[in-house]
Amino acid sequence: GVLKSFEAISSSGLGDPSIFSHGISVALITTIAGLIVAIPHHLCYNYFIHVLDELELRVKNEVIRNKA
Repeated sequence: GVLKSFEAISSSGLGDPSIFSHGISVALITTIAGLIVAIPHHLCYNYFIHVLDELELRVKNEVIRNKA
């Protein structure tokens, strides 16, 4: 997307924005698609790490209680 925009600018200059607008549009679409994938993944990852941290703490506390 961005590469196509720069190619269009280098071949025809900055006189007509419609020449490079398609490349920018493609770049924005791929960015949005990446965010749609990345944000839920990040949220789920943090949730599961939190669950594992709580489980680890409970197990450690149980081991300490059983040793005493």
